[in-house]
Amino acid sequence: MFAGQAAATFRATPSVHLEAAAQARVALAMAERGRIPASRQPAERATLLLKNVECPQSRLSTAAVLARAAALTGTRVEAARSLEALLSEASQMGLVSNELEIRLALGEVEMKSGENGKRPGAARHSTDRGRREGIRINRAESGSGAVKTG
Repeated sequence: MFAGQAAATFRATPSVHLEAAAQARVALAMAERGRIPASRQPAERATLLLKNVECPQSRLSTAAVLARAAALTGTRVEAARSLEALLSEASQMGLVSNELEIRLALGEVEMKSGENGKRPGAARHSTDRGRREGIRINRAESGSGAVKTG
């Protein structure tokens, strides 16, 4: 398990954000394998470390991974709430990369909980924001759903 080795390596260095990210990945990997009890300790460690991560991009990314792990351990509602708050924060800061990562995680949580059809405004919000930023999806021209800017 490379993430576990990375977490141990980062623990020995002053790279709090790297250890937090590695611990979150370990928690997610354990949760994905159904090892729920084993995922709790790295998730708790990552959550503790996350309080000291100053870089907003790293903090948001790690928090999104933790929310995905939490959703797999049975706390989908809390995970979705956490992701919604992270999405709002990323949007306010203009961190588009983090925003996309969080939207993907939120979609995964919603699909697994069977709630993907209960938020009709979510898809509309994404499309409206894309139009404001000059992004459009042109399926008719390419047939593949290519994204174009302009």
